[in-house]
Amino acid sequence: MVKARVMGREMYPEYQELRQMLRPFVFRRYIDFSAIQSLRRMKSMISSEVRRRGLGNNIKLGAGGIREVEFIAQVFQLIRGGREPSLRGRGC
Repeated sequence: MVKARVMGREMYPEYQELRQMLRPFVFRRYIDFSAIQSLRRMKSMISSEVRRRGLGNNIKLGAGGIREVEFIAQVFQLIRGGREPSLRGRGC
């Protein structure tokens, strides 16, 4: 959901209205433990798949690789984005 964007033109009021409706679902002000637990499970599944496929030294998929860095950045956006609007945009 972090990478999802509303399609349309910013000049239309419906565009802004839809963005305002979606913001609390993606960027919660307070994150509950179940969300953290879900992120941990997802990270564990990714790590298991990397091990299963023998991709530990792969610069893209291995530990410390590009996908792991992206995952950490998106988790940070989800956790802190509800309180820090600067983390909600693309390229943060």
